[in-house]
Amino acid sequence: MEWNTNDESTTSLEKMLMDIKAGEKAYGTLVTADVYPHKRPYFKKRHFKMADDAKVLERELDTITNGQYTRPDTTTKGDIFEPMEKMALERSMTRNELDVLIVHKEQELVRSYQQVLAHHNLPNVTVAILQSQAEDLNNLLLGLKIDTAIGTYSHK
Repeated sequence: MEWNTNDESTTSLEKMLMDIKAGEKAYGTLVTADVYPHKRPYFKKRHFKMADDAKVLERELDTITNGQYTRPDTTTKGDIFEPMEKMALERSMTRNELDVLIVHKEQELVRSYQQVLAHHNLPNVTVAILQSQAEDLNNLLLGLKIDTAIGTYSHK
């Protein structure tokens, strides 16, 4: 199948990639800022996972565009995680507030995956990669929700 580099699915995939890269940056900043030491392991884990996911998606975009994919400017902001980073650094948040914010932002990323996967003209390999990453994210999100519920319950 010939891949159209100017169609909506390419744009959606590139936008999602920018959100993942912004998430990688945001979590890296939160690790080094050490404002929320109890979340440092999570921030670090997500930083490295998002870096890996971004590399895989960049290679896939390069493959499906026959080497015509040009990496976007690294100063481009992602819509999901850049505001989270700013909010977490500028406000003093409780554990619960931070957990709720993280869950909300990770859910936005899941929706981004769902929107990209809704395009029916994606190559099968791309779909498999996206589904695998989305499944990993859904599993992580489930764990976050359980941890947040346990944390909320134990503080009552």
